[in-house]
Amino acid sequence: MLSSAQFAFVKSIHRNFCSPISVAILALSSLSPLSGQVPASVENLVVSEILYNDLRDSGLEFIELRNLDTSNSVDLSGVAFDKGVTATIGTGQVIAPSGFGVIVSSKDLFQLAFPGLQETVVGTFSGKLANDGEEIRMLAADGLEIVRFEFKDSGAWPGRADGQGSSAELEFDDPIPLDRLERRAYLSDGGNWRPSSEFGGSPGRNGLGPDNRVVINEVLANVTGSSKDQIELFNTTSETIDLSGWLLSDQTSQYDKFKLPGGSLMVPGAFLVFDASQFAFSLSANEGDEVYLIETNADGTPARFVDRVEFGASREGESFGRWPDGGKELYPMKQATLGSTNSANGNFPKIGPVVISEIHYNPDGPDLHKEFVAIANTSTTVQDLGNWRVRGEVDFDFPQGTSLAAGATLAIVDFDAATDTESLKAFNTAYPDSGSIALFGPWRDGNDFGVRLSDGGGTIRLEQVGPDISDIGAEVKYAYYLEDIVNYDDESPWPLAADGKGASLRRIHLSAFGDDGTNWLAGIPFQPDETFPPASGGAINIKGASGGIELGFERIKSTTPVVVVSVDLEQWTPINTLSELSVREVSADVEFVTTFYPAKSEETTLYFRIQPNE
Repeated sequence: MLSSAQFAFVKSIHRNFCSPISVAILALSSLSPLSGQVPASVENLVVSEILYNDLRDSGLEFIELRNLDTSNSVDLSGVAFDKGVTATIGTGQVIAPSGFGVIVSSKDLFQLAFPGLQETVVGTFSGKLANDGEEIRMLAADGLEIVRFEFKDSGAWPGRADGQGSSAELEFDDPIPLDRLERRAYLSDGGNWRPSSEFGGSPGRNGLGPDNRVVINEVLANVTGSSKDQIELFNTTSETIDLSGWLLSDQTSQYDKFKLPGGSLMVPGAFLVFDASQFAFSLSANEGDEVYLIETNADGTPARFVDRVEFGASREGESFGRWPDGGKELYPMKQATLGSTNSANGNFPKIGPVVISEIHYNPDGPDLHKEFVAIANTSTTVQDLGNWRVRGEVDFDFPQGTSLAAGATLAIVDFDAATDTESLKAFNTAYPDSGSIALFGPWRDGNDFGVRLSDGGGTIRLEQVGPDISDIGAEVKYAYYLEDIVNYDDESPWPLAADGKGASLRRIHLSAFGDDGTNWLAGIPFQPDETFPPASGGAINIKGASGGIELGFERIKSTTPVVVVSVDLEQWTPINTLSELSVREVSADVEFVTTFYPAKSEETTLYFRIQPNE
């Protein structure tokens, strides 16, 4: 039986999740007679969602199973869990092709939270999933392992699943490995999981995924005098959206800090701004903050996370805005533009003057002592880097007294160049042009040394030290301002030759926006004037199109570079038949142009490069 407190809580946060139509479809699919039936195994079953730390610790936990077989039902008879929780699924429980089944801690709680989804419940478990993470193991009836992985409440695992209202949902962007060891590694990688946008999770059905119909587009947290903190919303859709009763908050323990007033209608592409006199909470200027936007049910309870942003410390009058409007990331902006597009009046993200200029994240061969991140001073004056820091994939704190001359470059590595002479010698041998570059290290991940940059992509942030914000008598604590950020990747438009083929990522224009793969090329490490390979390492993005090929590349405004093509990397021919499809501004001086090349059917292999028009 449920206590009155459990009943009230579950009813308040878990209602109206399933329409009658979707419930009917789920129920019918679970009883489908059109498929065969096979026993559960590693080939056809996976854990696809877990709710391990519900918002109020009310006892509502679940583990969702997904049938990977698109043709046959899976017989769960005898499937057992012996790590994390304890359960044995009884005879007669099946999951339809591509369907779902849920094992729960309490059928009563689950029925209240998700009315109409009782048909998806295939069993109950005893025990409780650890809120700080633990190992889960599921075995087939014959005792063979189907699933074994360790979930966590930190690192790459979705933070919102740790008692903040979401479950952790497995993303199906890639095929689920069938090899048991590979599957264990895949499921234990938090990067393959996402927080549910549905409040309380999406058991027994496909999750809706990230919402972002309306996004938190710009925030202003550092104001003076009578000015107020501000939050700007932006409607990214082509539909008018009624936000009346939706919630804004900066705190996971109280999502209903501000309820948007009635009549909060947003037409397509509209901006809506609220200030602290309305939302009645303050944003942290010295430490940064986070803001949540939540859609509500008809009774005012939370239904779905629409957006969530996180931003760092900000200088006086400096806002954080998405670039472009509605984009994935918030950046410090040159000027605040609340209530209008973030590109108004030529506005642009703040860049540098100290920037991330080169990244070698996946050298050819072993990565040990061969990776590096280079930092360049684009200004005309010496920059004091004392107490600055690097965060993201790796951590490094610059010691006091560190400076970087105008136009100079330094590099951060995974070893101590001052004491590890053997590693330094090997590094200089691998990169003969690194001898004149000051090396700093070792980098770390928190307190762990010997870490590597992710070969699949990651984030590198350069942060400038700000004022001392520590309390009197407490340990020194600084505010840190974002100086530069790069979310590099191993997929287009990021240069593919930098992924284990010997090339490094090199920023093309140091003064241009760095968090854009089209502003990076594949180059020979520490050789600023050499691309890799010379024939195709320029900033050209190549994509197949109907009747030909789309070519995208950066160019300085008012210039006309030449694109040349080759079939053998020896003979190069200028292309005179390119037609421009679009031109996008990258910075005040740089634009990205997309062109079309009408390739012939007999041209099975083509190489392109870009060169100045001399």
